[in-house]
Amino acid sequence: MYAPGSVMVDVKNRQPIRKLELMATGGRVFAPEAVATRLAVEH
Repeated sequence: MYAPGSVMVDVKNRQPIRKLELMATGGRVFAPEAVATRLAVEH
């Protein structure tokens, strides 16, 4: 999906899109070092 040096664009108008941000439900934007991943837990 992403390669170094590439730019993500809107398929409809072919214009670059803003960088994606991870945001808490309260509106706080996460810094990369504030996010971790973990394996899903089966329910």
